[in-house]
Amino acid sequence: MFCQKCGQKNDEDSKFCEHCGAGLEKVYVEKSIGKKERGDMQPDYGKLVGGILLLVATLYLVFAVSALNRGVRGISILPLFFGVMVNGVCGIALLSGQVRIFDRLTTAGLVLFAALCALLWYICWLPWVLPGLKRRSL
Repeated sequence: MFCQKCGQKNDEDSKFCEHCGAGLEKVYVEKSIGKKERGDMQPDYGKLVGGILLLVATLYLVFAVSALNRGVRGISILPLFFGVMVNGVCGIALLSGQVRIFDRLTTAGLVLFAALCALLWYICWLPWVLPGLKRRSL
């Protein structure tokens, strides 16, 4: 605590200033909210927009690969489209903070989990997407 008269520092529990002898009283200062802190309280739409852009880019890639393969095999893009849409909506919900499933998972853990899910998803669809691979019959 600082003395209001001389400005010297004193112990927090002191009643009088050790330097000038003036009486000390605790002064409480309210912190004003600056522009930066006020901006932090507003919702963050950047993640939502980023998620939507990621979904659009993924859809573009799916349609591009499907269009290239359609002439070779005539595969249907409906299962791919449905899977991408479901994963995209779930990803947007998680990125926007509206759904909190992984409270204990760090950001790096969540990114790793999402990357593993995406990798497994595309490994499952690999035989249907790439024209050079053939499906094995059981």
